[in-house]
Amino acid sequence: IASGENLSQFVVQQVLEGSPADEAGVQVGDEILKINGVPSALLTLQGIAFRFQRRGSKKIKLLVRRNGRREKLDFQLRDLI
Repeated sequence: IASGENLSQFVVQQVLEGSPADEAGVQVGDEILKINGVPSALLTLQGIAFRFQRRGSKKIKLLVRRNGRREKLDFQLRDLI
């Protein structure tokens, strides 16, 4: 979800069980700070969703804030069906 000033703060609302993000440890409530080195404040919610919907084996590197601490999480997209 997007919140904050200019809707530039992004927080994970749901993680699909068994997905690459779930396996990497992404949690509901994580604030997304960067995706593949790009600050999330430079992206839109639509742009973020697009990055996670790409097909194939694209690698994702996330920097999130969880409980006031920064966490680096890496995973590779894959088809779930």
